[in-house]
Amino acid sequence: MTSYRLFLIVLFVACPLLGPTQADEVDTYAAAFIDKHKIPGLSLVVVQDGKVVKAAGYGFANLELHSPATTETAWEIGSITKHFTAEAVLLLVQDDKLGLGDTLGQHLDGVPPAWQPLTLRQLLTHTSGLKDWETEGLLNFHREYTDAEYIALMSPLALEFKPGERWSYTNTAYPLLGMVIARVSGKPYDEFVMERIFKPMGMGATRFSHPLEIVPHRASGYVDEGGRLRKGEPLRPRIVEPNGAILTSVLDLAKWARAFEDGVLLKRESLIQMMTPVRLNDGSTFISGFGIFVSQFRGHRLFLHNGSTPGGFSSVFYHYPDDKLTVFVLCNIDRGDAVNKVATRVASFFVPGVDVRSLTEQTDPDPTTTQALLAMLRDLVDKKETTLATPEYKMSDVTRARVAAQLAGLKRFAFLDREARPKAADGTAQSAPATLRYKLVGDKQAFYYTIQMTADGKVAALDFEED
Repeated sequence: MTSYRLFLIVLFVACPLLGPTQADEVDTYAAAFIDKHKIPGLSLVVVQDGKVVKAAGYGFANLELHSPATTETAWEIGSITKHFTAEAVLLLVQDDKLGLGDTLGQHLDGVPPAWQPLTLRQLLTHTSGLKDWETEGLLNFHREYTDAEYIALMSPLALEFKPGERWSYTNTAYPLLGMVIARVSGKPYDEFVMERIFKPMGMGATRFSHPLEIVPHRASGYVDEGGRLRKGEPLRPRIVEPNGAILTSVLDLAKWARAFEDGVLLKRESLIQMMTPVRLNDGSTFISGFGIFVSQFRGHRLFLHNGSTPGGFSSVFYHYPDDKLTVFVLCNIDRGDAVNKVATRVASFFVPGVDVRSLTEQTDPDPTTTQALLAMLRDLVDKKETTLATPEYKMSDVTRARVAAQLAGLKRFAFLDREARPKAADGTAQSAPATLRYKLVGDKQAFYYTIQMTADGKVAALDFEED
C-alpha cells in the first residue's frame, strides 16, 4: 500500500479564531493518525460559534489516481443520513401533516398486523422491535425493490420485543419512514429532503449517492481484507436511501451544522424532542433520540451519530451544544471507532477538557469494583464466562488480542473518573449508563479505558484508546 507519509494535503478555510500553532496541532495529529491506522483519506471540519474555524483534507480520496482528499471531496456518510430522515419527519410534523404518535397502519398499506401499531416515534428511536435486515442479510444490493416488495420481504421477521420495551438498533425502520415521508408529502423521499433540507441550508454539493452518476470530487471507498485494500461495494437499492445514502462534503456539512440552531431548520420544540433520550415502557430512558445519540463528557453535553457503508466509508459528527462546537470527520475506510477518536481529539484542541487525556489519576473511591473490572478483562481475554458483563456485550477477537497485549505489560490500572448519568435535553434525569474511566499503564505504553455501566452494575460497553 502507498505510504501515507508520502502525501499530505491540508486546505485551510475561514479560520479567523485560530493561531498558527493550534492549526498545526490538528494537522500534525490527523496526519499521524491516518498513517498509523492505514486510513487512505480523511476530511474534517470544525464549526465554532457558527463559523468554520478549521477545514482540511488529508491523504487520498482515490488511491488509484492519487487524488487528494480535500474539503470539497464528496464522501458517503452512511447512517448520519438517518438524522436527515428524522429532520424530514419533524418538518412534516411542523406542517401538521404527521404526528409522532401516528402509526404505520395510518400511513402505509400492506404492512403486517404486528407492524400496524408501531409509532413513528418508535421507528425513529429504534424501539419498534423490528429486526435489522442487515443482520439478517435479506437485501440484495444488486437489485431494486418496490415499497411492496420491501414490506413483503421484511414481514416474516417477528418483532424482537414488544414495541417500546427496549432499544435495539435496526436498519429496517428508516426505509419505512421514507415511505411515510413520500406518501404524506406527495414527493419521493430524496426529492423532499433535497427541497426542504439541502436547498434551504445551501448544501449545493450534497446529494443521494447513485453510482452511475458523475459526481465531482467523489471519493472511492475501501475495505480491508486481511491487510490488503479492496474497493467497497458500490451498489445498494434505493429503497434503503433513508438509512444511509447521502453523499456530501465537510464544507456542506458545516452549513448543515446551522440546523442545530433554534429556528434555522426546525423549531426549538422539535429540536428538544429530537435530542431527548427515548422513554421506554417501564419509565426508564435510553440514550437514543431521533437519528442521534445523547452523551456527555464531564459536563460537556454531546450529541452524535456515526455512519458507515458497504462502500467502504466511515463518518461521525459530534455536536457540543453548550460549547457551540460541531466536528465532522469523514473517511474512506471503516476502522471501527477511529473517526470518533479523531473527532474527540480534534474537539479538544478547541474546547479543552472534552478528551479523556485531560483527566489525571485520582484516589480510587471503589477499589473493589476496579479489581473486579480488571478480573473481567482477564476473563474475557481468556474466553471465560463473566457475570460482570451484560449478556449482550461481546469482545471481538481483534479487541481480545489487543487487550491481552496491554495486560501482559500491566503496571497499574488507575482510576480517573466516574460520571453519572446525564440529564436529557428537557432537563429530566435519564437512566443511561454511568461511565467509569481508567488509565491502564503498561511497561511501554498507556491506554485510556472508558467503561459504560448499567444501573445494576453490569458492563454494557467498553472502549480504549492509546495515550
